[in-house]
Amino acid sequence: MTEHTPRSWMPLDEVEQPFRSRLLALYDDFPRSHPQPLHFDLSTDVHMGATRQLWISGQVPRFGNSIHYQGTVGLDISVEKARQAARLCLANLLSIVAAACEGELTRVIKFVRLTGYIRSTSDYTEHAKIIDAASEVLNSVFGERGRHVRSAIGVASLPGGAAVELECVVLLKHDESV
Repeated sequence: MTEHTPRSWMPLDEVEQPFRSRLLALYDDFPRSHPQPLHFDLSTDVHMGATRQLWISGQVPRFGNSIHYQGTVGLDISVEKARQAARLCLANLLSIVAAACEGELTRVIKFVRLTGYIRSTSDYTEHAKIIDAASEVLNSVFGERGRHVRSAIGVASLPGGAAVELECVVLLKHDESV
């Protein structure tokens, strides 16, 4: 018997239906690979009876091995570019959720919390507009299960010079076949 090693990340085009169609309609281009960090995990599970909490570490707008949308909102990154960055961060988060569910996003019970960090000038005040882009995708794809509590926080710097970083907590059903 071979032991199954769970994946930490899954491209969106490998997600099972009906979510694959919904995601591909929203993302005409999305990451198809993700480097595995050396010193930390992309996510961790907290088991709670019939459910699991999935905590996903901060994801920047990484596309393959490069970070897109580098800069400071209000200085050299527009609000629209920062919204695109938030959508790309979310694609990476959803790829981690998909791997945790082995592509079965029907196992998502609820997106509990989304935290967004925006690298911005000290006088910038429209952080919520940027993180709205990620929230809109979650609501579009998951409906009521995509509604979440949220924080949008301005910061002076982010890893790799990224303009946006997202992290989240998701409540999942256990895989009944295990």
